Amino acid sequence: MKKALLITPMSKNIIQDDSYDYIGVDSGALLLMEAKIPMRFAVGDFDSMTEDEFQRLQGTCQIIRHPVTKK
Repeated sequence: MKKALLITPMSKNIIQDDSYDYIGVDSGALLLMEAKIPMRFAVGDFDSMTEDEFQRLQGTCQIIRHPVTKK
């Protein structure tokens, strides 16, 4: 079982290490896409992404999308 690294929008200097599973949190998923690091999945409401960015994300990994409106 691999350890997981959560990549958030504030993450810096992301280096690929195959001993980890990467999880993109909200627009942190964009950072992983730009770095060409495969994600196990992406999670968040993705409200900070453009529709085009979200469409690109959909082809890369499983997405767990939460509603923008919080209870």
